[in-house]
Amino acid sequence: HDEDPARPAYSPEGQASAQRSCLASYGGTNNLHRYVIGWLTSLYHMPSLMSPGARKAGLCGRFGYDVADGLGGGEEDGLPWACPLAFPAPWQTTFLRECTYDEIPNPMPEGRTTMGAGACILLYFHDGSGPLPTQVSASLRIMEGKALKEVPAFASSPEGPANREKPDNFRCVCLIPKQPLKPLSEFEVDIRYVLDGKNCRASWRFFTGK
Repeated sequence: HDEDPARPAYSPEGQASAQRSCLASYGGTNNLHRYVIGWLTSLYHMPSLMSPGARKAGLCGRFGYDVADGLGGGEEDGLPWACPLAFPAPWQTTFLRECTYDEIPNPMPEGRTTMGAGACILLYFHDGSGPLPTQVSASLRIMEGKALKEVPAFASSPEGPANREKPDNFRCVCLIPKQPLKPLSEFEVDIRYVLDGKNCRASWRFFTGK
């Protein structure tokens, strides 16, 4: 997001906050929880909150806006963070099942919006100076009985971004299930890609909540 320098309340500090903030344009404080959940299930807002560079976050609801400002300047803390980061985390339980708002910009094809789709699944290449994945193939499957069954999902990557306004796809490989994920179920993510000339694979499982 940006602030308008022509407006009387503009400040460099406000512009810096806008650049790293997540916004929801209707709500008030009673909806803060809903929109935090929405941001954590969406492609373009989740990385700002889940980045290793985010030290702390502030929440505010006023004048019809809900705001989350992830402080940290995008700089990482020197800890040995894995790159890429998987979200949900491997073996995470009670993962959210669906996106609860219409994300802007819209990462969905075919004239759809994120409201009512499944929660985004990300492989986040958070090292801003590092290479980006190419030749990506990604799939999501659900465990039914003793067998894994394909879950229809939209896939995007830096090489094939979900929206042309975000050509690097926020440095993410993303899977957006076409429908809300089944509750209390086990899922497997499998993403194969080439990074810096090497064939790579990220495969992990997680569980949904109620």
